[in-house]
Formats: sequence, C-alpha cells, structure tokens
Amino acid sequence: ASLGSVMSAQNAALSAEQKAELGIALAEQKAESRMALASQKEALYASAKAEKTAALAELKAGAAAEAERASTWRKQELTEQKQLLERTAADALKAALSEQRAVMEMNAANDKALALKALSDEARSLA
Repeated sequence: ASLGSVMSAQNAALSAEQKAELGIALAEQKAESRMALASQKEALYASAKAEKTAALAELKAGAAAEAERASTWRKQELTEQKQLLERTAADALKAALSEQRAVMEMNAANDKALALKALSDEARSLA
C-alpha cells in the first residue's frame, strides 16, 4: 500500500472517529438543553401555581373581610331598628299613660262637679 492511501485511510478513520465524538457531544448538549428546559418549565409551573394559590388566598381573604363588613353593617342596622322600635314603643306607652292620666283627671273633675251639684241641690232644698 502506498503512503498516500494509508494516510487517506487514517484520515477517513480519524474523520469517522471525530464525527462520532462530535455526534456524542451534540447528543449530550441536546440532552442537557432538554433537561434545562424541563427544569425551567417546572420552575415556571411552580411559580404559576404559587401565584394562583396566593391570588386565591387573597380573594378568599377579601371575600371574608367583605362578609365581615356586611355582617357588621347588618348587625348595626338591626341594632338601630331595634332602638327605633324601643323608642317608638316607649313613646307610645308614655302617650297611653298620659291619655289615661287625662281620662282619670277628667273623671275626678266630673266626680267633683257632680258632688258640688249634689251639695248645691241640697243647699237649695234646705234654703
């Protein structure tokens, strides 16, 4: 075999070996890239999930606070209605007592007038 053909065979063998090494290196790089991408996707998913959880917690807290405000407002409204009813009932009772007192005073005045008339009639009959 001539020196040229031996060199050409060595170059071909080297070239095939280099190609194989390059292919392996490329495959390793692709695998690392895919793993890095998968890791990034997992991190993004975890981040999105955490944001969703935080947003839900914020919404629930807001809803709870709103319900508490509404409950407090409703309690206050009911308390005010109760106080108004109590004042109205107290005013009605005062008015009824006042009316009853007036009727009793009128009856007493009528009784006095009748007694005076009876005395007057008796005095006339004696005169």
